[in-house]
Amino acid sequence: MNNLAGKEWCDAELGSEIERVVGFSPRAGQIQAIRKLVIDRKDLILVAPTGWGKSVVFQATPALAAGICLMIMPLTLLEEDQVSSILRPNL
Repeated sequence: MNNLAGKEWCDAELGSEIERVVGFSPRAGQIQAIRKLVIDRKDLILVAPTGWGKSVVFQATPALAAGICLMIMPLTLLEEDQVSSILRPNL
């Protein structure tokens, strides 16, 4: 587990560290969210559309933060939507 707090990280450096953890380059908004959680040690409520890349934030934060990391992700609505799409006729 890494502790990135205590060092000044530019977005490029932090993006490289996130890429090392998740395996691909994060977008600017993802870097900002992870900065707030890991380096600034602030709480964050992240509401973003499907496809934005919330999973990057959920995966990188615990890998880069020291201490306990609690993530709550309300997947129930997404799961219900996916199941209803699959059950529709003609698919």
